[in-house]
Amino acid sequence: SQEDSLQIDAATLGNLRKELSIAKDTEDSLRKRILALECDKYSALKERDDARRKAERYNTLSTKLQDTVKEHISAIDSLVALLERQRETQAKDVADRDMQIASLKSQLSALTFGERTISRSRSVLRI
Repeated sequence: SQEDSLQIDAATLGNLRKELSIAKDTEDSLRKRILALECDKYSALKERDDARRKAERYNTLSTKLQDTVKEHISAIDSLVALLERQRETQAKDVADRDMQIASLKSQLSALTFGERTISRSRSVLRI
């Protein structure tokens, strides 16, 4: 019966070896899977950090662009105001010139009338 117990023990030992081998294979498989998951995790963290840096850079560029647009709008508004003042000044200058021209025409007309009158008077005096 001692021989039977040795055979049972040998059979049990064989089963235990098989189970141990399966357990080692399972452990190796799980370690590989854990390693792959850790690599995926680090890759995802790197992508997240890259995306965060890009978002920060785009935010900075967007802010600079908005500031530049505001500056351009302000400059355009200033130019519009300057052009409006120039237009008003030129309109006043044109109106002043028109008045001067009208005055000169009036003076010319008076002189021409005066010359005609003098000319007639001379004609009358000659007669």
